[in-house]
Amino acid sequence: MVDSTNSSDLDYQIDREKVCASVHSLISLLVQHEEAELHLVEGEESVFIEILIPDADMGKVIGRDGSIISSIRKLYGSIMAQEKLRINISVIPSDKRR
Repeated sequence: MVDSTNSSDLDYQIDREKVCASVHSLISLLVQHEEAELHLVEGEESVFIEILIPDADMGKVIGRDGSIISSIRKLYGSIMAQEKLRINISVIPSDKRR
């Protein structure tokens, strides 16, 4: 028997903190020199994640022509779009803190 329940009918919300933790885990796998630092700023319809990365690891996170960070942004953009939210992921060298 096939379940005809549409996934949009399910009653669940995406936990923004879990999304941030997931981004952190993924970035930490790419960074070798020290732990990546994330800052989460939540808006009503958007989430902004700022990732501070050591200079030596920037290439590992960004990838050739931005391929890695672009894929990460697309993945999490799709996840957040389920709740009609926007996500902005920004990668900043840790020596250029605000």
